[in-house]
Amino acid sequence: ADIVREIAPLKAKTDTLAASLTKNRKMAMGYVPVIFFFEEISARLESKDAELRKDSIALAMYAAIGLQGQIAGMPQAMQADLQNNLKRTVAIIVFALKDKDSGVQLEAVRATGRLRLAPFADDVAAIMKDPQADPQLSMACVEALYAMRVKQAFPALIDGLKSENASVRKTCIDALQDLVGRNHGFYSDDDEVKRKAAIEKWEQWWAEHAETFEIKGE
Repeated sequence: ADIVREIAPLKAKTDTLAASLTKNRKMAMGYVPVIFFFEEISARLESKDAELRKDSIALAMYAAIGLQGQIAGMPQAMQADLQNNLKRTVAIIVFALKDKDSGVQLEAVRATGRLRLAPFADDVAAIMKDPQADPQLSMACVEALYAMRVKQAFPALIDGLKSENASVRKTCIDALQDLVGRNHGFYSDDDEVKRKAAIEKWEQWWAEHAETFEIKGE
């Protein structure tokens, strides 16, 4: 099968397809056969062609979505195999977080957020803190960390308020405000002096509440 040809139309419909896969078990069933392409997906991750590597991540993500939609409704005897397949799929995505190409990293970060891979929040945060990360990649990291809703995300989100890019700062404060319910006077378009004062309040708040704060429900 031509993996690139199969995944191309899926990438154009990310939001609607991903939503329907998790709600419609029959549709999810149709994507389970992609687990048989593990070897080819893995091989493509080692390709010098970044586009092939990105396609592999997208295909792995849809495989994981399909598997997530199936596991709960399967007999106990089958759940173990499906869980192993899901772990293998997630491993492909996590491996790609360390790719040298920012476009490949972007696909991998988006997949971790879509799948809410909370155990890998630190890996996503590390990408965000990289001074070489472009704004689009940084914002994708913020969105992924927000989707995971874990406390490990807070230091990276607060640090992101210091970004020189206004869009990154806004994405960070929007995420923090929704998670915490306050903004400590931080506005992404304020001047540097006002932003610095607000960041100090955020840092002090986190130092005082890191151990006891509980993230509110969605």
